[in-house]
Amino acid sequence: MKQRLFFLCFFHAIGLLSLQAQLPVSAPAGLRSESLTNGYEAVTKAVLPNGFEVYLHEDHTSPNIFGAVAVKAGGKYDPKDATGMGHYLEHMLFKGTTTMGTSNYAKEKPFLDRIDSLYEELGKTSDPEQRASIQKQINENAVAAAEFAIPNELDRMLESIGSEGVNAFTNVEQIVYHNSFPPNQVEKWLDIYAARFQNPVFRLFQSELETVYEEKNRAMDEFTYAIYRKVSSAFFKNHPYGQQDILGETDHLKNPSLTKMYAYFNTYYVANNMALVMSGDFNAAEVMPLIAKKFGALQKGDVPKYPEYPEAPFKGREYISGHYTPVKAGIMGFRTVPNGHPDGPALDIANHLLFNTGETGFLNKLQLDHKVLAAIMIPMRFNDHGGNWLVMIPKIIGQSTAQAEALFLAELDKLKAGAFSNSSLESAKLKLQIQFEQNLESNNNCGLLMADAFIQGRTWEEVSSYPQVVAAVTKEQVLEVAKKYYGPNYLMFESKMGFPKKEKLQKPGFVAPKPAKEAVSTYATQFYQLPEGKPVARFVDFRNDFTTLSLAPHATLLHTRNPLNGIFQYTIKFGIGTESSPILEQAAAYMNMVGPMGWTTDSIKRSFEQLGCEYAIYADDNYVVAECSGPEEHMVESLVLLSNLLTNPTLDDKQIETLVDEAKSDRKFENRNVQTVGEIAMRHALVGKESQYLKRLTVKEIKALTAKQLTDEFAKAMGMAVEVHYVGRKEAKWIAEAFQTLFFKGRFPHQQAQFLVPGQSTYDAPTVLFVERGDAIQTQLFFFQQGLHFSRENAWLADCFNEYFGGSMAGLVFQEIREFRSLAYTARARLNNPPTPDGQRILRGYIGCQADKTIEAMTTMQGLLQKMPSKPERAELIKKSVEQSAYMARPGFRDLTETVVEWKRLGYAEDPWEGRVRQYGGLDWAALEQFYQTNIQNSGKPIVWVLTGDPKRIDATALAKFGKVIRVKESDIHN
Repeated sequence: MKQRLFFLCFFHAIGLLSLQAQLPVSAPAGLRSESLTNGYEAVTKAVLPNGFEVYLHEDHTSPNIFGAVAVKAGGKYDPKDATGMGHYLEHMLFKGTTTMGTSNYAKEKPFLDRIDSLYEELGKTSDPEQRASIQKQINENAVAAAEFAIPNELDRMLESIGSEGVNAFTNVEQIVYHNSFPPNQVEKWLDIYAARFQNPVFRLFQSELETVYEEKNRAMDEFTYAIYRKVSSAFFKNHPYGQQDILGETDHLKNPSLTKMYAYFNTYYVANNMALVMSGDFNAAEVMPLIAKKFGALQKGDVPKYPEYPEAPFKGREYISGHYTPVKAGIMGFRTVPNGHPDGPALDIANHLLFNTGETGFLNKLQLDHKVLAAIMIPMRFNDHGGNWLVMIPKIIGQSTAQAEALFLAELDKLKAGAFSNSSLESAKLKLQIQFEQNLESNNNCGLLMADAFIQGRTWEEVSSYPQVVAAVTKEQVLEVAKKYYGPNYLMFESKMGFPKKEKLQKPGFVAPKPAKEAVSTYATQFYQLPEGKPVARFVDFRNDFTTLSLAPHATLLHTRNPLNGIFQYTIKFGIGTESSPILEQAAAYMNMVGPMGWTTDSIKRSFEQLGCEYAIYADDNYVVAECSGPEEHMVESLVLLSNLLTNPTLDDKQIETLVDEAKSDRKFENRNVQTVGEIAMRHALVGKESQYLKRLTVKEIKALTAKQLTDEFAKAMGMAVEVHYVGRKEAKWIAEAFQTLFFKGRFPHQQAQFLVPGQSTYDAPTVLFVERGDAIQTQLFFFQQGLHFSRENAWLADCFNEYFGGSMAGLVFQEIREFRSLAYTARARLNNPPTPDGQRILRGYIGCQADKTIEAMTTMQGLLQKMPSKPERAELIKKSVEQSAYMARPGFRDLTETVVEWKRLGYAEDPWEGRVRQYGGLDWAALEQFYQTNIQNSGKPIVWVLTGDPKRIDATALAKFGKVIRVKESDIHN
């Protein structure tokens, strides 16, 4: 359900909950024996003499490496009078050192020292006029210091080695700096990551503070942020987990202290409080000497012992409330256990029996039986304390939050009474093991798991023995922890309809600094001379990397071998979607709510669970999809079950009520999320009445549906052309025979697929579409410019343009909008390829900025589009970046065949990256500028701006200079 994702995705996005920190549980050894050879036991751990820890995991199945440096720091370590310090410091550690990011540190330093002292003075001053005077002096010195700064130099160096996903995150007890890179660039990556933590310089401090403000603005526009702060402060009454904001309190952000920031760095960024993790295609024995050499130079330090913040048990049911959500909602918060607690394994199983993605838990059943609209579990396990939040959304009409709470308590009583079978217990273990195995397939996830182990202070022996510990958990132990942690003492939060007041910050009055022109630091000069290995080409071979077999007319199997474990996955894609038939959204949702004829929904889901399998049915723009995964020895049984469900579903008109309530609540949440409204407005601007938000069924139309209508529509969809994408270890011919015998059986005529792309709206002149939202702190600013028809022949030049213009943190858009002017936290723009070869390339972009910065952000962006700054000295860097990135662009084995289908749809007969690598070497600046002039500057296509924001804080006269302003009602863009 969208509501569930809305809550969960938000908590992930702002890094407030570290869900990945929970070490997953395991199942019986039957599955482990085959897969763990390639899993988490193949880890090399070392500790350097300075205490720096190293975790290395080799995985040669994908042509990339995920690398990260983790620090035991984060929100809980922030000084009480300087919250947000750890997060702000994370930003500043992209600014360089005494030899990186500066053209002349000796000349820059006096201005930086003066800025440092002025901020200390500012923090002690309350008089508004004096503060304004000090801030003006800070700005004058910042402008002077910026003449020597080289913004984004670290990003450009990482870009030059083909790095992807360059970023960092801060949560309550870790700060992690990470990215992926090609295997031949190991030495350079290690060098720059070691150097960035030695003698850092927090330059461009004033402008970065505005960027942090924008990040906080973005969070404050999300009502779930306010909910999290409210519930956390009542749940953790003493601990910084609840009493401090990772993003920082506004008053503390207004009075930053460079002195405290350097003290924070010197305290926690010491070798014995840090670790390097690497997962991917490398040889641990070969890289270990390089790691020792480069990170051995980090200084050791005395890290203070973290104080204890005890949290007393709740006294019965402790109630709090407020107005936070567009529909009624509630959260029950129970105290549980911290990381590494002996009760953890049994509690993990108890939690799975309560709520799981296979929808077989006690709380899942409340939702499936339509006793509540939504049931969600958010587990939290930190180093000092743990908790579990049970989120409820009552039915729209006729149910109170208190009634939903009573239902939740009844399900908890069932768990504590042991109302689950031994087979359910074993299935929970098996499913959790499979989830863990799937997590290890990703180098990123595996690297973060190693970082979590370091942050939690757990030995790798503890981690690797965890599956055996869980496999031995008994039903009695599960009952014991359920009674212990889900008793009568809990926090109850009730959200009534409404929203808290937001704090609207004012645009600063400082002058934006003008950093040095394309200088190169002494460190960068040395960095570019470091040796590189020869890249290894591992492009997709359309003949040998997968198998294609015909199953029936217009029915094709695309088979990929699983190189890591015994977990199969099949994805059945019928060639029609909501673009052709909007009712398929409800038809697919209905199929998830029922079982085959004669079965209950619970019985079909439990049957899959007994096999260790899960399934999902959904519809997107051009496909109806049914997918399933689990242990390969149970693939046949899963296919029999899924075939029975898809071809013989139960007719249950009562489920229409569920569809109606889901649509009502989804659209209420949709309306309250300012960024979502902005995205809907952008879709409307691009395709007009063809937008899926206008074509979709209204709530009234959904209410008029019958189960027969929905199953008939689904049956029609199954008559379209079919792609079966299979990943596993069984041979392709065996899989083909299984599908022909068990699934197709000659029943489906398989008509040609209907792949539809909505027609683009056309604009003859610059246009501004404005959706007014007085409650928005940030303006959601989207823009686009329609371009020329797609051409495979110059796709490589589009890659180069994107890399230079707006494709990364080193691009012009990020530099000019965020780094130089602090106009936004997020700023991006890129030329997108269409889904079909006869479509148009469209330059699309986004800026999320404080409302009173809107006009300046638009002016800056328009300047970049109309007269792109020319920096020919970057040509070689761009060439290196796109070349290196191409070598690790191979899709993962689970995504390989679906990616190939997309490539073939665009007319490619081979991996497009293989051809582009040959072309990148011929890049010269004249070709890149000519591409820009043809496709952007002189294309004759106007810029269209799409704004969602507060009209009182955006100058209407200035806005009109960007084109004809059309004020759009929300009812015009979605039903």
